[in-house]
Amino acid sequence: MKLRSKLLLGVGILLLLMVVILYFVPVFFAKKDVQETTAQVHELLIKSHLQLVKNQQAWLANLMDKTKQDLNAVLFMLYEQKSLSKNLAFSKDTPATLVWNGLAKIAGYNPDIGFLQAHSPDLGETAVVLPQTATLYPILSSTMQDKDLTKLILTDPNDKNAPPLSFIGTPLPKELQTEKGYTLYALLDPDKVDEELAQTHLELGDALSIEEKRNLLTTSKIAFGDLQQTPLAPYLWAVKIELIQALVPLAAEGFQLKTHSLLVPKGMARLDQVGNGLAILSSDLFRNSPLFDDKLFYETHPPKGENVPTLAAGSALVTDKKNNEAFISSTLLLDSTFLSIGTPVSTLTHELALSANRIVLVQVDEDFWIGFDKNGQPLKKETIQALLSTKFQGKNQGIFNLDKKQFFFTKLADYDDGKLIFYQLHLLSTDGSIIDTLLNLQDKLAEKISSQLAIVSLITMALVLLFIGRISFRIIKPITKLAEATNHVASGRYKEIKLPDMGKRKDEVAILTRSFGEMVKGLADRERIRGVLDKVVSKEVADEILRTQIHLGGEDRIVSMLFGDIRGFTRTTENLAPQKAIGLLNECMTLISRVIEGEGGVIDKYVGDEVMAIYGAPTTHPDHALRAVSSAILILESLKKWNDERVSKGLPSLEMGIGIHSGLVVAGNMGAEDRLNYTVIGANVNLAARLCEAANGNQLLISEATLAEPNVGESFFANELPPIELKGFSEPVQIYEVTGFKWGETS
Repeated sequence: MKLRSKLLLGVGILLLLMVVILYFVPVFFAKKDVQETTAQVHELLIKSHLQLVKNQQAWLANLMDKTKQDLNAVLFMLYEQKSLSKNLAFSKDTPATLVWNGLAKIAGYNPDIGFLQAHSPDLGETAVVLPQTATLYPILSSTMQDKDLTKLILTDPNDKNAPPLSFIGTPLPKELQTEKGYTLYALLDPDKVDEELAQTHLELGDALSIEEKRNLLTTSKIAFGDLQQTPLAPYLWAVKIELIQALVPLAAEGFQLKTHSLLVPKGMARLDQVGNGLAILSSDLFRNSPLFDDKLFYETHPPKGENVPTLAAGSALVTDKKNNEAFISSTLLLDSTFLSIGTPVSTLTHELALSANRIVLVQVDEDFWIGFDKNGQPLKKETIQALLSTKFQGKNQGIFNLDKKQFFFTKLADYDDGKLIFYQLHLLSTDGSIIDTLLNLQDKLAEKISSQLAIVSLITMALVLLFIGRISFRIIKPITKLAEATNHVASGRYKEIKLPDMGKRKDEVAILTRSFGEMVKGLADRERIRGVLDKVVSKEVADEILRTQIHLGGEDRIVSMLFGDIRGFTRTTENLAPQKAIGLLNECMTLISRVIEGEGGVIDKYVGDEVMAIYGAPTTHPDHALRAVSSAILILESLKKWNDERVSKGLPSLEMGIGIHSGLVVAGNMGAEDRLNYTVIGANVNLAARLCEAANGNQLLISEATLAEPNVGESFFANELPPIELKGFSEPVQIYEVTGFKWGETS
């Protein structure tokens, strides 16, 4: 059987076998590939999440440190300003009202302060203010029948199902009103206002039903959504502080209503001219008993600082179970009064949830939990309970399922011996949708690929069997030769390439063979040209010449220029034969050139015993100045080693002065149409050359412009020298001597 027939039969059998294989095999491999890809995607998602967890752990640690520092800074300020601190310490001569007022003022210093406690165990006095946990309620006037008294209706913005509350409001005296267009009202308990006062000054009329109260609040202009934001908007926080500072003295001393006895307000309201406003309640804001044992904490954490000798070391975790809140707190001793201020843990949790775009849960002293979703909104109690039902707490990391959703949880941090534990939860459902899609499509994808490949294979088999007999010989032999030639081209062995003689053939194979021969000839010529160019110009300039069309002209570029001149070269070589002098110069310049090119510089030219190099052209380097100065230092260091070797052999040494300047130049191909040179020109080039002339042997001088380039001043030791006058420049030039790298410097 002829080779051609064997080829046809063999190809036919192979193609038929290929059709069968391609119909069944892709199903297996497609599923396998999809499964492997799925596993890789899942692994990448987990790695990405774990990396985010590391970043969040570092961020949380920094946030905790900053919180403690901010609290200590406030206490330090109070310690230093005796006029403030004396009103924060209980004493027989200091009314308790002053202490309450002092705490209210501190609350206005920083929105992050959510807990203030002044406690004197010796005198049995305590004042606690909780500005963060105090709710800001919407409130409105339902009756305006008396200029002194009005009926007010209040509702909880966090619980719309809670029944509205009613109060009797009486405006504060004019001297206590703080803002034009608004009126401050003390909120009094209607049950505490005696019958005579109510009959004389206010006809309350029939009591409104709960539904009527809700309708009134619904139709008011109060923005309930703003009151539910965490944290409050700055203007709402300012309103809250205004109400706190107005309420504190009244809550401490009572409120005199006409000629009757003192009444303790239930809260404070701020109403506009149409009767809409905001209010706070005393029950949310004040405590008369300490939230934690500050004396015990102070004794177990004695002060260590010299600046504030009465500031307790470390921080305390203070819990407020009533409001489901905890505080990171610092304590200062003022006389016999312990003053403590703290930042809410919910504030830290809120910032962490937003930065990570994840759910964050915090376990506080094994008593209660604080949680925020990825949008920074507080988690509802029922949501927290559902998450806790999975019993992830106490574990470092893992995966749990809840309501057909998969979560990846990680313990971020554990503070105060397990009293404060941060957890981060990541919903994998979104990430998992990619994996689910891949798995669902694997069967359809495999079947579709199999069918398409089978059809294509049948068509291909018919075409191949039809034409392979006629073209097999004419194609196979030249193609084989071309394949061998490509290997020689890849390895650069152009002289070993031998292409088949195509005679007078004009088909595609002949054209390909001839074109390949021309290409090989062109590549060989290009390699010869490149070899010559690499020896004449730098690699970057050679690349520019070979890559682009050569033309005269230039462009504005900001670069750094280095001029280096061998000092006393003529004197050193005057007794040497010309060939030895040139050999010495070439050896020195070779050493210098390697350093320059190693730092990304381009050697512009050699002028006798002087070298000029450019950094930042034709290849752009944003750190061109850094590279230039680094090159200069390395040149001087290399010359020193080279000179040491020469001196040890009894040969003369060479010294080089170097000048560097950075600035705007014109860079491009200069010269005539038939002979070009890539270089830079401009006044800044001349300044660099003048700096080189001014430099002594083994001295590096740079301009102020070079020192001002990014990272230069931070990377090198540069000594300021007196300004010098340079030829061609009307004004003295400020120069600096660079003596070495700072990289090895230890702090």
